[in-house]
Amino acid sequence: MRKSNPISHWDDFHIEGFAVLFFLLGLSEPWFFLVLAIYMLFTRKKVKWILMIGLFSVVFVRFYLWMEGDVPDRIQGEVKVVEIIEQETYDVLIVRYQGVRFKLNTGSNLYENGDILYLNGEVKPFRTQTIPFGFDQELYYLSKNIKGYVKIEEIRKVDHETSLFSIRNALGDRIADHQSSIYLKALILGEKAFDDEQNDLFGELGILYLFSVSGMHIYMLLLIMKKIFFYLSLKKGTQDILTLLIYLVFLYLNGFTFGVMRLIIMFIFKWINERYELELTKLDGIQITFFLMVVLNIHWIFHQGVLITYLILNMLYLTEFLYQGQKGYLKRLLMSTLIFLVILPFSNQASLLVIITLPLLIMILSGPVFLFSICVMLVPELDSFFYVFILQFEFILNQMNQKNFSIHLPHLESYMILIYYAALIYLLRSRTLMSVMKRSLIIYMILASPFIKFSIPDTTYVYFLDVGQGDSIYIENKTCKLMIDSFQYTRSFLINRGVYRLDYLILTHSDDDHIKESKDILKEISVDRLILSAYIDDYPSYTAPKSWLKAGDALTCGNIELTFLSPLKRYSNRNLNSLVFQVEINHRIFLFSGDIEEVVEEDLVNYYGDLLYSDVLKVAHHGSDTSTSKDFLHHVNPSVAVISVGYENRFDFPSQTVLQRLYENNVMIYRTDLQGTILFTSDKKKEKWSVYIPFQSRI
Repeated sequence: MRKSNPISHWDDFHIEGFAVLFFLLGLSEPWFFLVLAIYMLFTRKKVKWILMIGLFSVVFVRFYLWMEGDVPDRIQGEVKVVEIIEQETYDVLIVRYQGVRFKLNTGSNLYENGDILYLNGEVKPFRTQTIPFGFDQELYYLSKNIKGYVKIEEIRKVDHETSLFSIRNALGDRIADHQSSIYLKALILGEKAFDDEQNDLFGELGILYLFSVSGMHIYMLLLIMKKIFFYLSLKKGTQDILTLLIYLVFLYLNGFTFGVMRLIIMFIFKWINERYELELTKLDGIQITFFLMVVLNIHWIFHQGVLITYLILNMLYLTEFLYQGQKGYLKRLLMSTLIFLVILPFSNQASLLVIITLPLLIMILSGPVFLFSICVMLVPELDSFFYVFILQFEFILNQMNQKNFSIHLPHLESYMILIYYAALIYLLRSRTLMSVMKRSLIIYMILASPFIKFSIPDTTYVYFLDVGQGDSIYIENKTCKLMIDSFQYTRSFLINRGVYRLDYLILTHSDDDHIKESKDILKEISVDRLILSAYIDDYPSYTAPKSWLKAGDALTCGNIELTFLSPLKRYSNRNLNSLVFQVEINHRIFLFSGDIEEVVEEDLVNYYGDLLYSDVLKVAHHGSDTSTSKDFLHHVNPSVAVISVGYENRFDFPSQTVLQRLYENNVMIYRTDLQGTILFTSDKKKEKWSVYIPFQSRI
């Protein structure tokens, strides 16, 4: 029971905290304002309206001033290097110009933090999401407070100033030659520089986030420090100051990341709450902490890690009764399971083995691994021992991963994630077994109601995915799922869409820009049959059932008919031996032409003539002027052409000659480099085709 206190009518800040959360989400997803209105309706008698309006005003003004800040079209003047991210063959520089941060690429080891550079170049905006469930470059860099990238025309060093992070950078240089440097940089400096193999291992196990310094890591360090404080008989005030200093050191070493900043603000909140007997709850502290973090760093509203941390802390508090009476491994297992359930909508991956072993992995990484890394920083001679320990740890993780069976879940839209969390909290807040059963039944009845339909509509989808300088086309309806080529981002698209089985994976030829992710897809998705060109001998080795096709062959995939037109014979190179085929769906013919060139087009015209007619042409070889000849285009006579091509690619595709030919034939042109993913849909009942540009407004 709360004591009488002058501040008592201003407590329960979590009510306003949740309102601020919905307000922040509404700034990027406007429909969250409706959620906010509903929330305010239910909490109207408890809400402190003056406070809430004040909080909304502060956040909105801060957000507006940041988003509307001037971003120049060009930079022509002095910039300061504030961060360097080393890549394998080049360096990424983050520079500050007139108070705004920009990204640019330079050669390796040319500059260092604190350098003053003269820079002349064009400022370009980052691309937004252009593929379903894909990477949003703009939001990613906004979350890091970077407003654009610079195409360098001239750059030179003119001066050097001492950097705020000079000590941190010197420490990084000192450990660069350590055998365990990758782990030291991750756990001490907050820099993840794992190689592809390590990233894949930690990613598949879903533990990559454990390599970022968090409360779990510093808690283990503070346990040891408190023992030392006890033996030294230090006063509580002195202990608090030393604890704060430890937090500040890690805040600096980690580059002022949100994870450590959260710990410092919550530590100060706890001290003030106890010192002045405010009697605010831990839940209130969570809301106050995150409000201050966002106001101080408004760009963090786009940072997924900040949102996930906020959700985890709230979930652990709201369900504390589930684990507070437990001890040992069972308590840790319950807590780690709750964390897993919070992260699930973002990771889209579930593994029973990882859930069971997660408490142990957390203990190892936040305990021995983290503490050992600190010892190595202080005593470099321990590096070889630490490295041996790391190798053993990775060996165990690899053994786990080999026995691991993960279920990949479909990507959830934001409104479904909201429903998921609401249902999860509603269920977990049950106090008795009978309550769990009743609430589970209610949730089931809601999901089974006619208002929420999970059935697949009788619609055909043809996705020309924006995968850069390559091809990936996905076709799906109730009767068939097939993939044509598989350049980058294809695997993640299929998994996030909930595709666990393909009828066919067709690889038109063996160039990397058409088969790059084929083995990854075959590893994680069941493919009934792999379709390859009969006259190409250098495909990678595949274990899936294969068919080698050529002109005259045909396939049926549900109600979709595929007729193969080429290769008519063995040609001199891979591109010419590409599979060329027509796909007929709901009275519409799509012609897929791989990377064929004019010599093959001439043979196709001579052999098939007007039988080449197709409604939609996938332009060959990404719009190169070696393809799409006048005669071929005349016989295909498409109404629509799709060019799968990389944004600002080094080949300068598509060719202006090819574009002019298409314009002269009154062909509607769609380009993945300019419009992102192109989606054709057909409703079988209406027998009508439509074309959608899902991300046009954001490019």
